[in-house]
Amino acid sequence: MRIRTLGVPALVVALLTAVTPAAAAAATAATAATAATASFGPPVDVATGAVPGAMATGDLNGDGRPDLAVAHPDADRVSTLLGQGATGFRARSVVALGGAPRSVALADVNGDGRRDLVATVVDIALNQVVIALGRGDGRFHAPRVIDLAVNSIPRNLVAADFDGDRDVDLALTLAGREQVQVLRNDGRGRFALGATLAAEPTANNGLTGADLNGDGHVDLVATGGVYGRVVTWLNAGNGTFAPGVWRELWTARNPAVVADFDTDGRVDALVPGAEWGDALYLAGNGDGTFAEERTHFFGQGERNATGGDFDGDGRADLAFGGGYYGVLVVLGNGDGTFQAPITLATPNVPGVPVVDDFTGDGRDDIVVSNDSGLSDVLWFFPTV
Repeated sequence: MRIRTLGVPALVVALLTAVTPAAAAAATAATAATAATASFGPPVDVATGAVPGAMATGDLNGDGRPDLAVAHPDADRVSTLLGQGATGFRARSVVALGGAPRSVALADVNGDGRRDLVATVVDIALNQVVIALGRGDGRFHAPRVIDLAVNSIPRNLVAADFDGDRDVDLALTLAGREQVQVLRNDGRGRFALGATLAAEPTANNGLTGADLNGDGHVDLVATGGVYGRVVTWLNAGNGTFAPGVWRELWTARNPAVVADFDTDGRVDALVPGAEWGDALYLAGNGDGTFAEERTHFFGQGERNATGGDFDGDGRADLAFGGGYYGVLVVLGNGDGTFQAPITLATPNVPGVPVVDDFTGDGRDDIVVSNDSGLSDVLWFFPTV
């Protein structure tokens, strides 16, 4: 089972928000009738050296443990933190950029078996995608820049094979041009312009990839904006896409999580509200469309969501950031409904959670950045 979050740098190949292989293995032994629980240890402070922004996970040094790439928009750089299991992370390297990184992803773009760094960079005169090839030890070679058109304003990023040639392509939202732009990989980590998809600003808050219609191709989903819309583009498997299918929502929405929440084999979506702690659940029809929405109220002002499996039962769970009291964990029942929320108190308002099995116990853990802009500390919540 894979769980993806729109608006968080998502990798369809080795997803940062996916239920990890270890978690999936543990879930095999769980039965649907068993009521699972999730518990977390006290937060571990992780200093990053600058105010953190977007994050991505992946094994950067080949030790089998997930590591972190952390964007620092105010410092024009990305730092890497190597996972140390339940004790947290240690600093490894810094990649200097020419502008502010807005989104980051870790993917093997040149096929050498090592994770590379991909970031969207925006500044007054910069509209770029920056690629730094991984050395396999948590460090990177000098960054290579892809310059985009003036006023593109690249934001969200998805790395996946969109054209069926078994290398990692890129898709990114261009807020300044009301588009989603696909960049096709030549297999060596060099990219050329691919499909350009119309997406007005109301659908530029989040982007993810998922196989919505079961044909084995990675489709695209965008969501968010003042008027609240979900837009889907079905992939033909060769890097081209069908025209977008738009679905209006009843109020402003934030980036969504897509997963099979009701365990029927179809991809569903859960779209958080702007500030009231509500979320819309959209059951997938298996053809790229969604059934009528159902509203869930979690009630603490949550705005940002990430999917994971925090109790090891194989069902899609949720972690919310941006709430009034801290990170909120909501366990899924496997039928599109959810259990009562669990609050993980944090010393400040948290940003968007990132999840992976950092401790190797078969359950996903949580890392959340400080969203106040006043601290260089991440909080790491290990499952116990």
